[in-house]
Amino acid sequence: MVNIALKEQIGECCITVENGQRVYDQIYALLSAKQQVQLDFAGVQIAAPPFLSVAIGQLLRDLDSETPDTYLKFKNLPSVSKPILRRVIENAKHYYSDPAYRAAVEAVLAKREEDFDAD
Repeated sequence: MVNIALKEQIGECCITVENGQRVYDQIYALLSAKQQVQLDFAGVQIAAPPFLSVAIGQLLRDLDSETPDTYLKFKNLPSVSKPILRRVIENAKHYYSDPAYRAAVEAVLAKREEDFDAD
């Protein structure tokens, strides 16, 4: 099993999209090869939605849903981040498995971007 100590690689706060992408890039190849990966959150105070969505959520876009369930383990996840991770996984499964839902979400996001550009 490959153990990834997030505090050593990211720090006490796993928050940003950029840091999530760094973790995704590291674990995607391992999971694709069906290697066990353990993300160790020891010393991490919070893992926020942007980080988790990119690090974990997009795995459900790029891998079958069974691969992360089978080969990806979480250790020492802060209790405050457990419901966030659960929600990120549920949302990603729904988003990537339902084209109509994905189109609706993208339409709303495009509209919001237009609204911001108009200001």
